[in-house]
Amino acid sequence: MKRLLRVMTMTATLAVLLCSPVQAEEKASAGAAASGAISSVGVPYDWRNGPSDITLLDQATLKLPAGYAWLPQDEARRMLQQFGNPNVADVVGVATGSTHDWLLVVRFDKSGMVRDKEAGKWNVDAVLESLRQLTTQTNLQRQKQSAPEIEILGWLEQPRYDAARHRLTWGIAVRNSGDESPDAQGLNYNTYLLGRDGYFSLNLITGLQRIDSTRPLSAALIDAIEFRDGKRYGDFSANDKAATFDIGGLLAGKGEVTTTQKAEKPVAAKKEGFFSTYGKLLMGVVIVILLLALGALGWLFWRQQKKSDEVTLTPEEPTMEEPAAGAEQA
Repeated sequence: MKRLLRVMTMTATLAVLLCSPVQAEEKASAGAAASGAISSVGVPYDWRNGPSDITLLDQATLKLPAGYAWLPQDEARRMLQQFGNPNVADVVGVATGSTHDWLLVVRFDKSGMVRDKEAGKWNVDAVLESLRQLTTQTNLQRQKQSAPEIEILGWLEQPRYDAARHRLTWGIAVRNSGDESPDAQGLNYNTYLLGRDGYFSLNLITGLQRIDSTRPLSAALIDAIEFRDGKRYGDFSANDKAATFDIGGLLAGKGEVTTTQKAEKPVAAKKEGFFSTYGKLLMGVVIVILLLALGALGWLFWRQQKKSDEVTLTPEEPTMEEPAAGAEQA
């Protein structure tokens, strides 16, 4: 229990890291609330078990397989806010598997069709360096707050674009600066599914040491998402809205593209700073520290039982409920 409380405190401090200087004081109170979230162990969330067809807004359908569970939009937002994550407006839902040691946070950004002409032209070393520089900027704010700084260890998976499925995947490993303990390590692993009206972002939340076992499970879930007719990337027409950034903006901030060659006609874009974009991309880091304690994810599903002054998580009594008949609305 002490370890879990320590992890919750780290989660709260990381939440403030992802805020702008203007928001930092305001979000600090949210972070403090997150550090007390352990008191909510046993509060049931309305999980839906597969197999079930989950409607993702008006954009796509998730054919949730058996052995997986889905937390609908309202419940997902409540859970994320409980951890001190204020940016939940675009959250569609959260998914997990039967092992309960990972989460997949699903968001949708209705920014318009994201052009993929520059896919694969990015300089991965330059992109990684850009992310490190941006992290350094936020660490200056952390120093003022006497809070732990973050450092990027390197690529977990270099940016990879599947042109046939219009899917971008990339991941980085991170940790508290100078701290080599497992509790200080996390990851930011993202998959983007491009469509006609915008894109789904799917952020894998798990411990760094579990990435090899959880990545195939989350990939199977991502494969189960299908855009509706008329919402696919190929359904885009000249009169439709296009995003003000291209695919490189999903790597280092919208409108901020690092490529191996200069585009002939760069996309005009409003440059969004680190605090509004990169901080959101690192949302997973806020939660992932919590999951590094062995079995920490269980408290999202299991109710507490007291033995003396101890809290015992009981996996035999899950709070997840069976899905209602028919499709489940996100």
